[in-house]
Amino acid sequence: MSLLAELKRRNVLRVGAAYVVVGWLVLQLSDVLISMLALQERVGRGVIFVLVVGFPLALILAWTIGLTPEGVKRDKDVDPEDILQKAKSGEVLDHELYRFLPDYIDPADVLQLTQQTLQNSTNEEPDVTMKKLRILGDRQWHTYRAATNSVCVQLTSWIGDHSSSESQDFIEGALVIAYCYGLTKEMYVQLLGNYRGQHRNEFEKDLERSARGFLASAGHRLRTQSVGLVRLYVL
Repeated sequence: MSLLAELKRRNVLRVGAAYVVVGWLVLQLSDVLISMLALQERVGRGVIFVLVVGFPLALILAWTIGLTPEGVKRDKDVDPEDILQKAKSGEVLDHELYRFLPDYIDPADVLQLTQQTLQNSTNEEPDVTMKKLRILGDRQWHTYRAATNSVCVQLTSWIGDHSSSESQDFIEGALVIAYCYGLTKEMYVQLLGNYRGQHRNEFEKDLERSARGFLASAGHRLRTQSVGLVRLYVL
């Protein structure tokens, strides 16, 4: 797995972005308070020093520590295979535990977990289910297999039932799922029309690369893989 993928899995990038935003707000507030209270300039320098030192510490903690329903745990204390077996057994897991699933899962297991997640979605908020499906979509992408028609139909139905959501995070997640599972271009275009997020250009490029009638996700990768296998056999 690439370093970038590992940083995303451990939420390091998200923590870093949040720290920068919060740090900027703290600096603005401290600047106002220092002026109002006529404090010495060294107070401001002290705030900056603390924020600078705290940034790498926050990233290190994000890398080494995971948040689970049982509390804060180090990654090495969470067994990915154990999480997978619990999920396959039908146990309803917190969405934070989904990120500890193995990066490469048997295609049949991915589809099974997808269906189970959709079945359990009636007992949780759509945004929570979306976070789980988005992680499973990443695992589906790494199977290099096309999702079954029944799973695609269930995903399309679930997304359609919640398409009225105005949350940009939800719509972005739906676009990722549509691409990873190879849903219809019609749904993808509809979702893209309501998306105003920062990754719009990337999603538009994915749509342009798509074949007629369906997304160039699993089907495209299968064809690419087949060509590669043929070349290897010939050589």
